Amino acid sequence: MRALAWACTAPVERGDALLEVHVARPDARYVAGVLLASGRRNPREEG
Repeated sequence: MRALAWACTAPVERGDALLEVHVARPDARYVAGVLLASGRRNPREEG
C-alpha cells in the first residue's frame, strides 16, 4: 500500500477549470479496484 500527498503550484482558478476531468480519473480507478481511498485537502489550497 502506498500513500501520496503533493502540493500544486497552479492558481485555484486553473484547478477549478480542470476539476471535472480530474475527478473522473479516480472514479475509474475505484471501479477497476485499483484505488481504495482519495480525498481533497481541507481547507483547499492552490490549484
